[in-house]
Amino acid sequence: MLPKKKGNKVVGGIEMNEYNKPIGYWIRQYSIDGMALSQPIWIDAKDVIFLYTKRRPSQVREMSDMSPTITRIRDANEFMVAVSVKERIAACLSVFIKKVIPTTGIGRTGVSPMQHESYQGKTITPGMIKELNAGDEIQVVNPTGQATDASSYIKLQQRLVGAGQGISYEATSRDMSESNYSSTRQG
Repeated sequence: MLPKKKGNKVVGGIEMNEYNKPIGYWIRQYSIDGMALSQPIWIDAKDVIFLYTKRRPSQVREMSDMSPTITRIRDANEFMVAVSVKERIAACLSVFIKKVIPTTGIGRTGVSPMQHESYQGKTITPGMIKELNAGDEIQVVNPTGQATDASSYIKLQQRLVGAGQGISYEATSRDMSESNYSSTRQG
């Protein structure tokens, strides 16, 4: 985009003079559906409060204060999604039926010597009592592993995020269960 005044330069949407002082800001507007509109609007620097933490002399745009810890927050969020899916799978009861007798008859006749129950598409309902074929055996699938360590993992991630931001665990998580008044005031 071209600067509004001759001799100025535009870096990252900020129009600056020859002394790198912000003169104005080019703000890109978006429509309701999220599509960018064609032309950004120019706002005079005296009408904008541009608050950011400057860490380098040449820095023009802000670097988020959350940048050191944003990956930990993303990882904790993905972990919680994985634990949720795991617990939903663990809550499901799965049963496999082991058939002992052959499903076809003796020889090449293809006729079964006795009547067999077909289990294709059958489901289990609460309180269900069902007879199986002679020799059939049920094997229940019990998913191993519990999410008991999920709370300790999330607590550790919250502590690391708080440490990365320079604040206490209690301030990060709003969990005051392991602190008293004095220790909370200190952190």
